[in-house]
Amino acid sequence: VVVEEMKVELNASTLKIHLLEDDIYIKQMQPKLLKEYTFSSIEFEQNDAKTALKATINNSEYVEQKTTTQEVLPQYLQNGFLPKLRVEEIIDSLLDEKATYVFKSDFKSDITTYNYEVVTTYKEPKEFFAFIEKLNEQKYSMNVSYPVIMKKTEQGIETTFTLQFHQNH
Repeated sequence: VVVEEMKVELNASTLKIHLLEDDIYIKQMQPKLLKEYTFSSIEFEQNDAKTALKATINNSEYVEQKTTTQEVLPQYLQNGFLPKLRVEEIIDSLLDEKATYVFKSDFKSDITTYNYEVVTTYKEPKEFFAFIEKLNEQKYSMNVSYPVIMKKTEQGIETTFTLQFHQNH
């Protein structure tokens, strides 16, 4: 199975894939996906090629996983309110030089959240997960939000996601 494109949203995901055999989904993929989602289906495209079959897998109604462990939350810096320019300096230090980001919106309630759309290219998916680990080590409250879109290109895996920066007023 080769994943050409993947989109993960809050309660759903879509995978555009190439398969060598049409029963791989039923035998190997669907049972695992149904542990994560209530519904999982596959749609095959008109395939003229005799080698790889093109298909789209749609998953919906994410099943919340029950956890019994309690994580200790990190102690975030409370240096006062950071202006958007300072937040962007922090983001610059976390992203590699080929990444681009654009401020999309802010939201104010008990906390202020800045939303940035990030576009970057990774050679392999584990680089994205390493970035998430890097975020988790920060002394600021930051997270990746949905949708997360990964698409295979000639340059690598083009990844688009929302990066959120949270702070008290």
